Amino acid sequence: MNEVRSGRPIMSFAEARFQPEADKSNSPKKSGWKYVGMIVLGLLILALGFIFVDKIFLNSGEANVLGALVASDDYQAVFLLNGQVYFGKMISSNDKEIVLQEVYYLQTSGMASSTEKKKYDLVKLGSEAYGPTSEVVITRSNVLFYETLRADSQVVQSIKNYK
Repeated sequence: MNEVRSGRPIMSFAEARFQPEADKSNSPKKSGWKYVGMIVLGLLILALGFIFVDKIFLNSGEANVLGALVASDDYQAVFLLNGQVYFGKMISSNDKEIVLQEVYYLQTSGMASSTEKKKYDLVKLGSEAYGPTSEVVITRSNVLFYETLRADSQVVQSIKNYK
């Protein structure tokens, strides 16, 4: 008797009825989406972690350090990306803006020849024709850097003489 066998064992109808169906979750399409979903979820958790660390530790730490370093009598020089420099008392600073009071800035006086150095005048903000107050709010993204001025600096001495 010649039997032809395939690689699978032969089952009766009754045995086949009680066999569990093949697990359809292992199909290539569904398992691929499962991994993509896990990767997206992981990246989302990672991004939220970075935001948490930035907001809680970095920015709040900067505000605390700034509050400790800037005394109420100190003047700061705030250098902007456009080349403008403001001098004043920093009353608040956060990750979005810096607020200065008693603000002064430098303005060139007259035309200097090529052999002479440019001369600058210290101008108090608020003396302009349009009448601004002596407080300025500077967007943090426009700030190159800022520094505290010594009490014996020429700018601070000029401000004291201006008053």
